Amino acid sequence: MKEDLKETPAIAQKDVSRRQFLSYAGLAGAGLVIASCNNDDDDQPEPDGTVDLGSEDFGLLNYMFALKQLSAAFYTRFTTPFYPDAPTAETEFVPDIRDHEIAHRELLRNMLGDRAIIDFEFVLQNSIDFNNRPAVLAAAKDIEQKMISGFLGIANRFASAQYFEQIAKMTTVDGRHIAYISDVISYNSFALDVNTDRKDSPMTPEEVIAALSNYFPNTISAKRLPK
Repeated sequence: MKEDLKETPAIAQKDVSRRQFLSYAGLAGAGLVIASCNNDDDDQPEPDGTVDLGSEDFGLLNYMFALKQLSAAFYTRFTTPFYPDAPTAETEFVPDIRDHEIAHRELLRNMLGDRAIIDFEFVLQNSIDFNNRPAVLAAAKDIEQKMISGFLGIANRFASAQYFEQIAKMTTVDGRHIAYISDVISYNSFALDVNTDRKDSPMTPEEVIAALSNYFPNTISAKRLPK
């Protein structure tokens, strides 16, 4: 098993460029402008514990906030501690991804202000064996892909060009994350997971929420999001 985790010389030579790649990814979200979001809808959880994302652009931002909460929690657990015999490169680069996702989560929290949905209390070890490297990397790739597909599924629903631009900047960073994770799983596979049109496939909020429902402790309602 340890032999399988060793990096080949060709991969080791990529370490500096990988770090630079992820460093630039962090800068992609740095220019986001914190903007207020005005909406009179009540976003409090329903009596049965269901979390209502809300409506209009506010609801769309809360949808992405929910996904970023999951991603930040996942990478925090991923890195504390790492799986046994984690390659040095992964222990150096994955914390960069964690920090990006935490920054994105907090940017969305600031944008939403008192309109933000609750902070979810994730118990991710019930769904992922964090001592199993292939399982953790596969989960990382899946979560990143769901965030990208999730954004593509709502990209044409924003009324505000500013909000669209802000989320698009975050999604370009997610694209860099999944490229790195894919390359770690299988060298040179970073650009393989696209559809026949050579594009990522969009997913509706309902599809993404259903696909990730095993991670969330609450039921999430997207019924009032703009169509």
